[in-house]
Formats: sequence, structure tokens, C-alpha cells
Amino acid sequence: MATREMIEQQLNLVSDRMMLLKNNGAKEKYPVSLIDMECWEWPQGVGLFGLYQYYCKTKEETILNFLIRWYNQRIEEGIYEKNVNTTSPMLTLTYLYEITKKESYLNYIQSFV
Repeated sequence: MATREMIEQQLNLVSDRMMLLKNNGAKEKYPVSLIDMECWEWPQGVGLFGLYQYYCKTKEETILNFLIRWYNQRIEEGIYEKNVNTTSPMLTLTYLYEITKKESYLNYIQSFV
């Protein structure tokens, strides 16, 4: 039977690997990039929200710092196409804004409306 400690170790491993997920030149079957966290798309949005929820449970600063860094980098890259898939990362950004009160986050959220 899995102990709480074993489950927490596995959750830490999954979150650590997710934050490092990068496509190093592999050809992907789908254009939404399933194997690269550096994209603003639906799969990444789902992963980001999972990381955010895990942060809420653990208060692990490395996760919060990753999320802040991820959003800062993506926002700096510029406005993304607005479609149903690119709204997914916005969910976590709204929660991150509540924590950080960063004006740039609020501006980006409002630009998607």
C-alpha cells in the first residue's frame, strides 16, 4: 500500500519533471505542443493549473517561482492568438495575479477579455 510519503515523493517528481518539460527538436504530431512547457496552449494551461493547485497544498516556493517566471517570459514574448486553446493558461494567471498583484498580469488578463 502506498504511504503518504510515497505519494508525496511521486507528486514532487512529477511536478519537477513538468517544470523541466522541453521539446529538444522532436517532431510533434499535434500543433499544440504536448511535450514543451514553453508554449501558451491548452495542454500547458492544464499543467500550469495542476502546478498551481499543488503549490496551494504545499506552499513550495520553487513552484510559485516557476509559475511567476513562466508567465513573465510568455508575456514578454508578446500577445498570443486568442482562441479556445489559448484561454487555458489564463486560469492560472488570474490566481497568480491574486497572489502577486502584478499590474502586468492584470493588464494581460484584461487584454484577453
